[in-house]
Amino acid sequence: MSYMKPVATQVHLHRYTPLWAILFWLEKVRLRLILPGRVLGIAHVGSTAIRGTPAKPVIDISVAVPDYAGAWEQVRALQAGGYLYRGENSDLREYSFEKYTPYACALFLCEPGGEKWRERLRFRDYLRSNPPARRAYAVLKRRLAEECDGDLMAYQRRKLPFVLEICAWSGDLNFKGGIHEHPSQFSNGRR
Repeated sequence: MSYMKPVATQVHLHRYTPLWAILFWLEKVRLRLILPGRVLGIAHVGSTAIRGTPAKPVIDISVAVPDYAGAWEQVRALQAGGYLYRGENSDLREYSFEKYTPYACALFLCEPGGEKWRERLRFRDYLRSNPPARRAYAVLKRRLAEECDGDLMAYQRRKLPFVLEICAWSGDLNFKGGIHEHPSQFSNGRR
C-alpha cells in the first residue's frame, strides 16, 4: 500500500511555541503506554522540534521499531490508541499515521537505521545547532507559505531543495541530485 493523501491540504504557519515540546513529551508518554517494549526510540522531528522556527501546529514524531516487516503489531496498537493509519511506503520502509485529538500529530513508524529516520534527525539537529540556517529556513517557510497561497503540496515541493541541501551538508549523503556546495549564505563556520 502507498501513502494516502493527508487530510490537511493547506499550510498555515504558526509562530514557534514551547508548548510544542510539552505536547511531544505528553505524546511520547502515551506512545510508551500504547507500545510498551515495542520501540527502540521516539523522536520529536519536524519544525515544531526546532526552537524559533514557524510551523504548522502538528507535532511530527518518528518512532523507531526493531523490524519494519514485523511492525504490524505496532500498527494495530497505534490504531487502537487513536491514530489514523495513513499508509505504508515500502521503498522508505515506513508506516504513516495521523491523530487530531486532543492535538494534531503526524507519526512515522520506521527502522532506526532507515533513510527517513536519519534524514529527519540530521535535519532537525543541524537547524537546532546552526542559528543562521534556522533563520534562513524560517524566512523560506514564511515566503513559500505566502507564495503557495497555503497549498501544502506546492509548499512542501518548493522547500525540498533546502531540506536536501541541509541533509547533504549535515552528513546524510544518501540524497541524489540537486545538492550544492555548503550553503554558505547561512553558515556559522562549522561543519
